[in-house]
Amino acid sequence: MADIHQGKLWKELSKDGFLSNKNGLALMLNVDWFRPHKHSPGSVGVIYMVVLNLPRQDRYKVENVIVVGILPGPGKPKLTANSFLKPLVEDLQILWKANQWFSVCGSLFKSRIQAALICVACDIPAARKIGGLWVIWLTKVVLDAEKSSLKTQV
Repeated sequence: MADIHQGKLWKELSKDGFLSNKNGLALMLNVDWFRPHKHSPGSVGVIYMVVLNLPRQDRYKVENVIVVGILPGPGKPKLTANSFLKPLVEDLQILWKANQWFSVCGSLFKSRIQAALICVACDIPAARKIGGLWVIWLTKVVLDAEKSSLKTQV
């Protein structure tokens, strides 16, 4: 498999899921640390997202990358990056509910956009630092979905 578009999840979401709607966006979160200068003692972290709906050759172009946050150095966060991620989680919850209207490039009218984070790319130390808040958020999404399906069955 050379691209996420060839994967099972993408095909399922495109056929019956939220990606079957033209206003459904799949996002990938990336977290990485780097040294800003060759001889600097510490590192700086960056949290950024890409829109997976874009063709692979366009996803990582500067104009298409969404910088979510910069984790200041000189060292990496000791435990978690939750304080940096909380606003992102709140925004993703709004985008998932698709209850707000957004201006869309190339259109005179506003549209409802539904977006979901479907992939995270990072190394193991970064995964440990960002994992806690995502587990809580995903648990809430699953529980909300189960509650709504129980209401429709009654």
